[in-house]
Amino acid sequence: MDADIHDQWTSFEEYEARSWDQFLDRLKMEYLELTTEEQGSMDHLRKLCKENAGINLLEEEQLMSFKRRFMNIAQKCLKPPAVTGNRELVELFVKIFNSIFQDAFNSKLSI
Repeated sequence: MDADIHDQWTSFEEYEARSWDQFLDRLKMEYLELTTEEQGSMDHLRKLCKENAGINLLEEEQLMSFKRRFMNIAQKCLKPPAVTGNRELVELFVKIFNSIFQDAFNSKLSI
C-alpha cells in the first residue's frame, strides 16, 4: 500500500475506533467508484462492449473473457435496486456479435 494512502486511511476516526463496518462505509463514501464497482453500472458495461467491439470470432479466449466480465457486471446491475432490465442487457451483449458478424461479412464481400 502506498504510504500516503496508508496515512490517509489511518487518520480516519473509523480506523482509530477499529470498527471495520464503519471504516468500510467511510471508504465507500471517500471512493465513490467502490460503490459503482460493487453495484455495477451501465456505463461500465458500455465501455466494456466498446473495448471489445473488434473481437474476431476465432479469438475464443478473448470472447470468453469478454463474456465472463460482461456477465459479472450484468448480474450486479440486475440486483435490487436494478439499474437496468434483462432486455437491455441482452441487446447490449448481442450488439457486440452483430458488429463481429458484420465485419466478417464485409470482409468476405471484399475478397
